[in-house]
Amino acid sequence: MARPTWPWAWLALEDDELTYAELIRQVRGLTIDWEAERVLERLRTVLGPKAPGLIQAHLDLALGGLLEAVGDCPELSNLRS
Repeated sequence: MARPTWPWAWLALEDDELTYAELIRQVRGLTIDWEAERVLERLRTVLGPKAPGLIQAHLDLALGGLLEAVGDCPELSNLRS
């Protein structure tokens, strides 16, 4: 876990600091599969309902930056769709 993934980055923003730190500690000490499942369940619980909105907001921001950089074009319109 040397670099964060989007779910972990979002979890850091959405969950309280102590819970996030505890999950990081658990991940670093993982030795058996069921422990990993507990951590994944926490990710699902906290982010599950919010994930579509977080993903859409990130994509909208990225597409907005791309629109500024290259201007509107058919390929960008297709990508937005």
